Amino acid sequence: MKIKPGMRTIKTAVAVGLSVGISYALKLEYPFYAAIACVVVLQIYSKDTVTAGRNRLLGTLAGGLAGSLFAYMPIDKSIASFLGIIFLFFILSQFRLNKSMTIGGIVFMRIMVDLDYSKEVPLLFTYNRLLATLLGVVIAVAVNLLLFPYHRTKEIDKRFILLKARLFDSLTDLLAYHTLADIPALKKDCDTLQGHLEKNTAEYKLFARRDEQVAEMRKAVEMFQSILRHMVMIQELPEKCRQLDEQNSRVLSVLTACRLPEATGEPEEYEKNIVYNYHASCMLDCAKEIENALAQPPQLWASRAK
Repeated sequence: MKIKPGMRTIKTAVAVGLSVGISYALKLEYPFYAAIACVVVLQIYSKDTVTAGRNRLLGTLAGGLAGSLFAYMPIDKSIASFLGIIFLFFILSQFRLNKSMTIGGIVFMRIMVDLDYSKEVPLLFTYNRLLATLLGVVIAVAVNLLLFPYHRTKEIDKRFILLKARLFDSLTDLLAYHTLADIPALKKDCDTLQGHLEKNTAEYKLFARRDEQVAEMRKAVEMFQSILRHMVMIQELPEKCRQLDEQNSRVLSVLTACRLPEATGEPEEYEKNIVYNYHASCMLDCAKEIENALAQPPQLWASRAK
């Protein structure tokens, strides 16, 4: 049983504590909404936290304005709520803010059903709630980015090394032994690696400031994807058209240090496999470039040499 709280738990607790304390210090009307914003918005990655915060702020604003518009309509509350939700969701969908619909609907219904207009004007409620939400979002982003930045450095390095090994093994098996590669699995791993790298970019640029290493890793991932595209083309060719020419055989042997099976065809027969050898050559060129540039995978978060 794991007793120690996780880092996300600690970050959320710190953000909530700060939001409540600052809300009372600034005498905000609704400290509750600042704390709730921290709980809902704070994600593992800073990039996701910013996106969630943006969606919550826009949804709060849209819901508050729609509620203020429909609150005083001289019609039954149920009909006004019905029409208001349609109007709100339509507007948000037009601006491609679908992820703001939930909080927008909540704010709208809070005004329509639960707000005492004699004590607080809907527009004033919207302003106070938006202010508290903004405070919570800013604190959540700051805590995530500055206090406990989350770096998946070891996971990125591990995924890179494993993917490179699997891809090179698949390339060797495909070209030397005509064994089909599991391209969907390789593509999934490649997309996952790219996703982790992209989501760590914000923290990387802020703390490490080594843009050349991010560019280097991205270039390697692009070459991985290029190899996969050529693999797809090769595997669609008839087996009788899959014979390496002498040059590609030599490059593959040197690159992978494997002993290739004895050639069964005459040299002139290899000229008939132009398409196959073109894709094979492109894959081997990518593999050579990866091997030469990234003999040691970049440690994205390692300390810089002084």
